[in-house]
Amino acid sequence: MTDAIVPTFAPLEEIRTSYLKIMTEKSNERLADASRWLTFITLIVASGMLIYVVLLLWAHRVIFKPLLQARYNIVALADDRTIELPQAFRNSGTELDEVFKALGVLKTRLAERREITASLRTHALTDGLTGLLNRRAFDQIGDGKIYFTDLPDVIGLILLDIDHFKSVNDNYGHAAGDTVLRAVAKALTTHVRRGDLVARHGGEEFSVVLSGVEFSQLYSMAEKLRVAISKMTIEVSPSIFLNVTASFGIAFGPRENGGWTELFAEADASLYEAKRAGRNCVRCLMQKIS
Repeated sequence: MTDAIVPTFAPLEEIRTSYLKIMTEKSNERLADASRWLTFITLIVASGMLIYVVLLLWAHRVIFKPLLQARYNIVALADDRTIELPQAFRNSGTELDEVFKALGVLKTRLAERREITASLRTHALTDGLTGLLNRRAFDQIGDGKIYFTDLPDVIGLILLDIDHFKSVNDNYGHAAGDTVLRAVAKALTTHVRRGDLVARHGGEEFSVVLSGVEFSQLYSMAEKLRVAISKMTIEVSPSIFLNVTASFGIAFGPRENGGWTELFAEADASLYEAKRAGRNCVRCLMQKIS
């Protein structure tokens, strides 16, 4: 019976084998298709990421970096620092190039304005005849203005007045008087220390502000200046030579919190005492501070 029945199952086995073969082939095809799609999608994603990275690097170089540089330059201009247009953005023909060109123009304009401001300040604070500080600058020493903030609180003040200066103008003319004023100004600036302030705060009145000195040094400086002026021979014309003297008043003390006004009053009173004492001398009426 087995011999009769088993051969009849052969077609079924062939069918099963064929079916399995067909299913295996279809599975392999689907797996191959899936692998190809996975590879394709992976390439697409990788290409997209690469493009993204390239675009990000390009944007950083071409957009963000120039904008950050422009921002830095704007802040630098606001802080009065030097700026430099990057070579990579010069003459590039882009909108950012125009931004940097505009910053360059702004830099030039600000530099011009600073020069004008400095010139105006110089003219506002400088005596036109002698080149010394003028009365405006002298008065601001006690006001704590920014250009005098390096002065200490305790200072020495010398006021001096050219003796009989009116007779120079009356006898030799105002041009001769101007020559005398310039000569005295030069003598003062020549003999004071670097950092001392010299001003012309009146017609023939001058002042010297000294920092970092004691009273004895202040007096010695005033005496040194008095001798230097008295030894000058001033040529006011090819045939006229003059000798002049000056009277000195000195004061020593604090300049802040109203001290400047008191200090000036002390030095001014000492100057008038020098004139009453016969001129060409140094006087101090205040309490000496060691």
